[in-house]
Amino acid sequence: MEGNRLLYQLCARYGVPHRRLGKLVVATEAEEEPRLEALAKNAAENGVTGLRLLTSRQVAELEPRVRARAGLLVPDTGIVDVHRLMELYLWLARERGAELVCRTEVVAWNTPVPATLCGCATWGAPILSGATWL
Repeated sequence: MEGNRLLYQLCARYGVPHRRLGKLVVATEAEEEPRLEALAKNAAENGVTGLRLLTSRQVAELEPRVRARAGLLVPDTGIVDVHRLMELYLWLARERGAELVCRTEVVAWNTPVPATLCGCATWGAPILSGATWL
């Protein structure tokens, strides 16, 4: 749930279009109802809050065209403009000195500097062939 919260915060902070719409998961057959209940239990055990198990009537009130025996309302899901989000991630990475290199084969990898020499762990650096820098 922390990732969910942080993603919405990031989108709001940097103006990435997003909307919390919620999600309705339904059981259309009797044998699906225990799986829906198990899904709700598992989600709750993993910190998902605000879940509501719904009756057939409650599902119909929310979504009149949906025929279901039961439902699970998950209010904290939504949509994000993924293209704008990826552009933001690229911008944030570049602000921190990273570069995106596409359509490039890694032909070797430099040996990392031992942590004892620099006081930090490093991963080394790739040796690239035919780099296309973005």
